[in-house]
Amino acid sequence: MKALILAAGFGERLRPLTEKTPKPLIPIAGTPALLRMIRSLEAAGCTEIAVNTHHLGGRIRDFVASKNFSIPVTCYHEPEILGTGGAIKNLEHIFCDAPFLVVNGDILTDLDLGELRRVHERAAVNAATLVVHDYPKFNNVLIAGDRIVSFLSETGPDYWAFTGIQVVDPAIFDFLKKGEFQSSIAAYSEMMAAGLRIGVWMPENLWWHDMGSFEGLARAALETGALQVFAKSQGVVYAKDLDVKELAGGGSARQWRRLTLNDESIVSVDHGLAEGPDWNEADAYNAIGRHLHESGAPVPKILAYDRFAGLVFAEDLGDMSLEEAVGLQGIEKALPLYEQAVKNLARMSVRAYEGFDPAWTCQTEYYDESLILEKESRYFFEAFVNGYLKRQAKYKDYLPELQLLAKETVEGAHPGFLHRDFQSRNIMIRDGQCCFIDFQGGRIGPAQYDLASLLIDPYAALPQSVQDRLIDLYLKELSQYRNADRESFLKRYQYCALHRNMQMLGAFAHLSQNMNKPGFEEYIPLALQNLKKRINLFPQAPALQQLIKSLELPKTKKANC
Repeated sequence: MKALILAAGFGERLRPLTEKTPKPLIPIAGTPALLRMIRSLEAAGCTEIAVNTHHLGGRIRDFVASKNFSIPVTCYHEPEILGTGGAIKNLEHIFCDAPFLVVNGDILTDLDLGELRRVHERAAVNAATLVVHDYPKFNNVLIAGDRIVSFLSETGPDYWAFTGIQVVDPAIFDFLKKGEFQSSIAAYSEMMAAGLRIGVWMPENLWWHDMGSFEGLARAALETGALQVFAKSQGVVYAKDLDVKELAGGGSARQWRRLTLNDESIVSVDHGLAEGPDWNEADAYNAIGRHLHESGAPVPKILAYDRFAGLVFAEDLGDMSLEEAVGLQGIEKALPLYEQAVKNLARMSVRAYEGFDPAWTCQTEYYDESLILEKESRYFFEAFVNGYLKRQAKYKDYLPELQLLAKETVEGAHPGFLHRDFQSRNIMIRDGQCCFIDFQGGRIGPAQYDLASLLIDPYAALPQSVQDRLIDLYLKELSQYRNADRESFLKRYQYCALHRNMQMLGAFAHLSQNMNKPGFEEYIPLALQNLKKRINLFPQAPALQQLIKSLELPKTKKANC
């Protein structure tokens, strides 16, 4: 049996992506959909494949020519696009002598195309056999038994969706006009009106994705990538066995999912489609995560990375965070976990610094004065002071003091690896062991910053006595790797804690007000209370001291929090 792959479409729903890349060549887990379909047709026993092209047809032709296939694969360019029916009629000279397969070039499926051929052969009365399934978004085919009654203009609850996969008899050519734009669906309707039978096949547990939209493309990449990961450990796997569960996210726009197949689970971190060749957050997550794992840090092992889709697949660390452990057990019982986390943090700061490439970072290579001023001080003023509290404080009026504080934070600091968001929600507990996640913001910086992030974290609200105890433990662990002067360490710790405190208030305000994540608002009162105490340690910033001490939450905010 011969086959036709329809690959001439413009991919309008995927613009601007398809302005340079034809839709069938968009990579799905590293392999274009067109190549996947050709391999499936080869495996089904097809003897020859035709590919119709129009939009960026030269790219498709060159791609096909670059591969070695076991059967002839030939591209036929349409100077003017002809539609699905016109494309079939245009190649009548190839398919006029026997039934042939027709498949869309922008779908992914695990359908046994050889079995489809046999289904059509067994139903000798069918002029065509179309594969349909239940897909509410596209359900517009009315069926009676094993044949089609009509194609509708709207979807309905009692209808089925056409997959774009079919076997067609040469009889169709009598209902198509040469050189004219025409839909194959229109031809099928005319064939039924003439008394010909259009049959259907509804395979069970069909895995099928239309990658004609960004939503479909993302889902296809997610499931295909996961199946490839599971295949490495399990051998042959089936898409019907794959379960996908959405996980609650934190303060970022990334999506987390748990994927399970045959009692094995992994986690995906979805950063969204890459917008171009520039280094991005997904690249940083992948590169930094692999480096941390190799350095011995307790982070999840990265199993696969799909740069185009922005997907990172990693080992599953479960659902219990350090924050949740504190909530369930109380601080005293959870203290051994904090002690473990602090020791591992000290080791990670030193060991992960060795061999760390600053080019892996996605924002700035270092935690430096400019980052402090832009991402912490200005963030605090714009998002919290003026945005949340509706004050009209001018950032530039406080800039000299803020510059001084930023300089003293990093000047002379012993460099180490900096996680940048090291708090109780980013520490997972698995089998009694602490594991660190959300390291995509990692860079080089003072070790005190991560320690401060953990200890002043309002999610857990550690008492000061516990914070002091953990600082001592950190210093003791750090002393095994390098000299650490206690006095200078603690001084810089306070500077780091100040800036982290301002940063988190900016973040809580932004997330609750602008990102529709009201749950972060409840942590604002404690964070503000801590900042008012902390600012007393910095007499060199009297104007900032006065401002922070004057900040008050409105009664409505206090009530909401």
